[in-house]
Amino acid sequence: MLTRLRNAIAVHKSEITLPHSKVKQAVAELLKQSGFVQEVSVTDATIGKTLKIVINSENENARITEMPV
Repeated sequence: MLTRLRNAIAVHKSEITLPHSKVKQAVAELLKQSGFVQEVSVTDATIGKTLKIVINSENENARITEMPV
């Protein structure tokens, strides 16, 4: 999840969608509470659930500038 987030920031994407898990959702919610991402939502997919993380709005720089490996 963090690698997808880091790669999305590197190519200036504003959101990512990935398979849901409780751990991923908890980490994403912590990032939202800390002000690093704008929005976190969970939707039902055809199989399982999907976690959508909005990093920033269009034409806005990401609030995360660096993520250690």
